[in-house]
Amino acid sequence: MYILITYDVSTKDKNGAKRLRQVAKYCQNYGQRIQNSVFKCKIENYMLPSIENDLKNLMDLKKDNIKIFKLGKNIDSKIISLGKNTEYDIEDILIF
Repeated sequence: MYILITYDVSTKDKNGAKRLRQVAKYCQNYGQRIQNSVFKCKIENYMLPSIENDLKNLMDLKKDNIKIFKLGKNIDSKIISLGKNTEYDIEDILIF
């Protein structure tokens, strides 16, 4: 399944900046950054509760907002992208 993770982490204090880095780093483990605070991730269904729980533990529930959108299986035909495309094929083999 594909999911889209979006987040707004309050960076008004030092702890907020740290949380922002932690959330971004966590999301990079599961997918690719589409925009600054947006990640497209391909996961197995069983992984979603764990991801939700981990993100809850990283965020400040009173200051931050994270949304997870379940996109289903075949999302590429449903996405309209305008401008420069910076995505890589998430199905492809990657070498960093």
